[in-house]
Amino acid sequence: MTDDSDDPTLPVLARNVRRLRHHRKLTQFELARRCKLSSRTILAIEQGQNTPNLTTIELLAQAFGKSASTLLHDPDSRSTTTRFLVDLLARASARKRSAIVGYAKHLMDPPDSTTSTI
Repeated sequence: MTDDSDDPTLPVLARNVRRLRHHRKLTQFELARRCKLSSRTILAIEQGQNTPNLTTIELLAQAFGKSASTLLHDPDSRSTTTRFLVDLLARASARKRSAIVGYAKHLMDPPDSTTSTI
């Protein structure tokens, strides 16, 4: 375990571990016992005070029945494309917003077999 509070994955990992632990109605002590870790280690991870090594992340993932990547994934993050589109819509006039949304809906509609798209 290393102390590295600048690691960008810590808040996500901390949130995910805490969220999954609460969802499973586990105490920090119970989770620690399942992972063969100390409850101090679980506390430090949940508070984002330490960066766990890959073995520890894998132990946590196994305790939750999840993959390690699940623990490191931020479900609240938006893709670059989504952020771009949200920004584009925010800056567009009402008329342009309406046109963009209309075009997007057109793209999402299944093609009509009786008309050509070319």
